[in-house]
Amino acid sequence: MDWRQLPTACSIEGDPNYQDCRLPRDEAIGLGLIQEPASDEAISLSDLPEFQYLPLLDPRRSIRVLCLEGPRRVQGHHQETVPSASFHHFPLVAKLPFIALSYAWGNPEKKCPILLNDCLFWVTESLASALERFQEQDRMLPLWADAICINQEDLKEKGPHD
Repeated sequence: MDWRQLPTACSIEGDPNYQDCRLPRDEAIGLGLIQEPASDEAISLSDLPEFQYLPLLDPRRSIRVLCLEGPRRVQGHHQETVPSASFHHFPLVAKLPFIALSYAWGNPEKKCPILLNDCLFWVTESLASALERFQEQDRMLPLWADAICINQEDLKEKGPHD
């Protein structure tokens, strides 16, 4: 399923919670949720380091929230742009609104690159399509996507969510 081909009536863009979560880019930069890219030039994917998770201080009381930014121009991929995002750790008691995105569709073997904290991170094709659909050049969207926000290699962290 390709999210980009769904009719508007089936998407969340009309949901008031979705509208409330989106922050203007300048406001998100001012709050330190995203950073202005150092350059507008295309980034070579082969030059980027692989993303490395930092442990959550307390996996039972905090989560990672993905701050989805506008797309970034890249070289070394069949598409000109890829989704770009940054991570922030938040206590569960924080009153940060975010959209939760969980899925179980598409081929898990097909992987696509995204930029995560200016590092290379691989996600399923279906998740990449969803991120592409939600990204906006002039807005930031806080998301919680289980496949990204939970370190899938850390059994202790992953355990409370299974």
